[in-house]
This record gives sequence, C-alpha cells and structure tokens, in this order.
Amino acid sequence: MKQLFWLVSVALGFVVAPSGWGAIFDLRGTDALAALDNESTGVLTVDGVTATFNAIVESSSGNMNQTGSGFGINAALPGDETALLDGDAGLESISVSFSVPVQLVAVTVSSFGGDDRGALMSTAGSDLIASTGTTVPSFGASFISSFSLGFVANPSNSTLGNGFSFDSFEVQAIPEPGVATLGGMGALALLRRWRVDV
Repeated sequence: MKQLFWLVSVALGFVVAPSGWGAIFDLRGTDALAALDNESTGVLTVDGVTATFNAIVESSSGNMNQTGSGFGINAALPGDETALLDGDAGLESISVSFSVPVQLVAVTVSSFGGDDRGALMSTAGSDLIASTGTTVPSFGASFISSFSLGFVANPSNSTLGNGFSFDSFEVQAIPEPGVATLGGMGALALLRRWRVDV
C-alpha cells in the first residue's frame, strides 16, 4: 500500500511540475478579431500566455486588420491592402511582446506572391521568410520576451510585391518558478522517504 501511495505521488509530481506549455495564437480566429481588429495596439491571451500586439507603419499610422483572407495592417493612406503586411503605404510590421519568457516554436504566413519578403526578428536572432507556409525560427530554442514580423523590400527587385498575411504563431512558455519548485520539493521528499523505507 505504501508503494502505491509513493508511486501516485511521483506521478502527481510530474503532472504538477510541467516542463512548459504551448499556446497557439490564431490571428485569423474569432478571439483575435475581438481583441485586435481595427486597433493599433491590442492584447490577446491564449492558454495563460498574454501577448501585446502593436501595429507599426514606417511613414504613416495604421491599425491591425483581420478579414476572411488574412491578418495584417490597414495603413491610413489610400491604396493600402487592408489585411496584409506590405509596403504600399510604408513598410508595415507587427511587434508582439509576452507576459512570460517564451520560445517561438513556429510562425505561419500566407498570401505570398512574387518577390515578397518578411523579416522575423527578435533579440535572439532573425530570419527571412520568402514563401507561404510555416517557418520554424532559427532562434526558436532561445527564450524571448518579444518578436516582430514585418514586410521588407526585396533588394534584388525594386517592386514591393503584394505583401503577406500573418496567420498564426506558436510559443512554448516556461513554467512559473513556484510550480517548478513545488515539483522539485515533492521529488526530494519522495527520495528521502524511499531511502528511509529501504
């Protein structure tokens, strides 16, 4: 009976002290629509991770915009593609900062065309994105507090292209220090108890 009790205690210790948890921010979903659409700054919380978004336009101002076809920035100048990150009214980007340190696991973009380019940047590194799909950042193993994704002009072509949609991203958060400490204390107590019984 004692052995069953300690076996259950060990199992609970691993459940209580996870190594981290993931959160997928779907920027084309209904939660993002309510929190970010038509705002220059917005906050979205997914699975306990809070992200603050800021719309940045190089030589203008703009708001984040979600449509059925994409998520991007609607710059204040006429002729701007409303749901893409592009360069029609100045180079557009979205910065994202987090409530806890995270690892950026993946970024998904769509609607790339021609010579479009995206720059994914953080304090841990940067990557150039040149096609529709999911990108695993080269700095994904590093813990970061923020990143940005923006449209950049292709240096080999003077045309800016049509832009791209910022569809989603996934992060892995680290557990709160108190939770990890609690799990470690439980494991030490189990080891001590196991030595006393043996």
